[in-house]
Amino acid sequence: MAKTFIFKARYKRMDPDGFLKIARTLGVSEKFMQSDEGLAVNDGARSLVYSQPGTKFGGLLFYTDQSQSLGAVCDKLVDDEAAKAWAYAFLKDFDLLPHRSRDERIVFKLGVSTSPTKAVSFDGREKHKVTINTEFITRLTLNRIPITGPRAKIRMAFKQQETPIMILRGIWEDIEIFDEKEIVPEAEIVKAVSERLVLRRNDKANYRMVDIKLAYFAGEFHAEPDLLEPYYFVEVEFDDPKAREVGIKQGPRQMLRLPACR
Repeated sequence: MAKTFIFKARYKRMDPDGFLKIARTLGVSEKFMQSDEGLAVNDGARSLVYSQPGTKFGGLLFYTDQSQSLGAVCDKLVDDEAAKAWAYAFLKDFDLLPHRSRDERIVFKLGVSTSPTKAVSFDGREKHKVTINTEFITRLTLNRIPITGPRAKIRMAFKQQETPIMILRGIWEDIEIFDEKEIVPEAEIVKAVSERLVLRRNDKANYRMVDIKLAYFAGEFHAEPDLLEPYYFVEVEFDDPKAREVGIKQGPRQMLRLPACR
């Protein structure tokens, strides 16, 4: 039977001086507030907040520049490589990336991509695709298994300048192995979901499983220890006859999250 690790994550406790250095780099310098739960600074147009460990979203750093809209059309975006260089430098300079583990059993990889984000604009006659920002996105894996959730991502949005108008950074500082458990075979998950759905749908198999993926989930903090555990994410599509009648081919979908270990 295949096994996988359960990880214990430790999130960064940020000191006020370090937080204010980040704020100054982003041009936010007024109305600083702090408590046991977090740090915040706001100047009316821009806001920067950090949630300290032990809170619901411990380890999450969020910045937004409300003087510019994420959805506004931008004729000339910052270059992809310039955005990537700024993001890397920012994360490294302020120690916002996970520390490398000395445990050789832990293989963490962080992949990045930058690309223009498109939106649809309607001028009253025709629809047009327009560019609205350059997005910096990370893809995280632990021992080749993807990681998802609000506290396992780094995302930035850039307009014309190299400084982004939005930063969402949620990730641990250190990680260690907490336990090792057996992985539930995918076939058992498919069977269990099918049986439950048939009961819920009055014995009618009017659904189909669109996708099933195994991933670690870094969700909201509930209690110590703060664990990273694997789950199966099962996407299910339900049949909708009324939608088909009006030409809508895709029915309503639901994402199910099921524990992957025992």
